[in-house]
Amino acid sequence: MKNFKKFSGVLLFAAIIIAGHFTFQSCQKETASNPTNEQELSPQDLNINKIIKTFRAEVDYIREHPAYKSGETYDADSAIWLLEATINYSHTFPNDYYSQMLTDTLYLSLTTNNAGEVDMNELAQKYDEMKASISQVYHSKPIENKGLVLVNLEDISFKSDEVVIEVVAVTGELTEGTPGGVGSTLPFEVGDDWWYGEEAGKCEPPSAPGDAAIKLMEAMNNYIPDPGGSYTFITYETVSRKGGDLNVRRANDPYPLDNYFDYYLFSAMDSIQPFTEDSVLCLTSGEMNIYFNYLKYLLYTKIPDDENFPSDVEIQSVIDFGGTLEEIDIVYNHYYHFGSFKYGQKLYRDPDDIAIEL
Repeated sequence: MKNFKKFSGVLLFAAIIIAGHFTFQSCQKETASNPTNEQELSPQDLNINKIIKTFRAEVDYIREHPAYKSGETYDADSAIWLLEATINYSHTFPNDYYSQMLTDTLYLSLTTNNAGEVDMNELAQKYDEMKASISQVYHSKPIENKGLVLVNLEDISFKSDEVVIEVVAVTGELTEGTPGGVGSTLPFEVGDDWWYGEEAGKCEPPSAPGDAAIKLMEAMNNYIPDPGGSYTFITYETVSRKGGDLNVRRANDPYPLDNYFDYYLFSAMDSIQPFTEDSVLCLTSGEMNIYFNYLKYLLYTKIPDDENFPSDVEIQSVIDFGGTLEEIDIVYNHYYHFGSFKYGQKLYRDPDDIAIEL
């Protein structure tokens, strides 16, 4: 798993190295920029914006001048940071509303020298290869109105002459207009009574597609975005949680293990009595709102505290959320919600340099 603290060091290294490189491209960018807009950004945001735009300009220059030899090298962590930050800054739209998200996993390898460093010409070529591969899977999606939500890079193998990277690209189906209930901490109304999971639909006819877990994910992904915000996310990390695990146990619960709201994610055991499917596995609209606010606390407070995330790291989206059961033994079952959540380093961007679709 990626470590945001480690990548803060990578950022500092990249800033020092890149500041001295490709001077004429950086000067061209600075001349064209709007000083008023730049003054609205913090020094750190200005620095990261400059790092990404300078790297992107050098990639463009190397592509257009294949005989040019940069001579620059980066350690593997810095190289991965540059690839991930640049593709997200340039081509993702993490703040829009999405009704569904589809994930593709690709692989990329970087050749390293004897010191474990990546040559800038190699890095530029691999950035273009990664961008082309992501573009191919993105445009293959049978979705008319879509956006690239995020790209997450993780090193999965280090060898003496190569580092292999897993590239996860998430494509979303854009929601038309602003979804109902946006910003509400009580998004579920009377009649929103759903079976806990397994795509079992509503508790009472007329049935409808979905389940409580799916509806909670949709509601949270309508709560998180700020489409008008002038920021993006870079350097992603995935955090997973499961109902019933100690790391989602509610603190100061006055009724320990009463099979009723014991965890920030739904968790129920049919070995704990009284238990009936209708009373426990059907979540009424009021219970749905309670679990929505538990999920909100988990994503915005508990996970960042538990993971010791820096202050500029925030929840970006719920990319997977479901409800299922597992057999504890031949007689009893555990019913629970599970989820995967994407956190990212938040970057306020130069408003004159917007992301463009692949």
